Amino acid sequence: MRIGDVMTPNPVTIGPRESCADAREILHKHRIHHLLVVDEGHVVGAISVRELTGKRDHELVRSLMVDDIGIGGVDMTIREAATLMIGRSSGCLPILDKLGRAVGIITTTDLLRLMSRNASPRPAVA
Repeated sequence: MRIGDVMTPNPVTIGPRESCADAREILHKHRIHHLLVVDEGHVVGAISVRELTGKRDHELVRSLMVDDIGIGGVDMTIREAATLMIGRSSGCLPILDKLGRAVGIITTTDLLRLMSRNASPRPAVA
């Protein structure tokens, strides 16, 4: 299965010079937990509810965003995406097209949901 089949298309973004208050408002409005941080058309990081917790409204996204994120493509496999996400502090993976534009996002929660749907029940222990 390919990431393009399971990603959330049209990811919601924010600029690095926006405030925490702006980020919280966008997250709440869209009922999501992750925003891609885009500067001049390029993904430069991600910010989530976790990074915003306890922060003051006036703090800027660029000072709180996670910039150690992997970047995925629509043709990569679920396993490749999961491997890119392991060991990183962001719970999401931006999905870019061949021109480098953000076309989707996948989160660890998305991957866990996918695995739980495809998991076989464990046999009962006697």
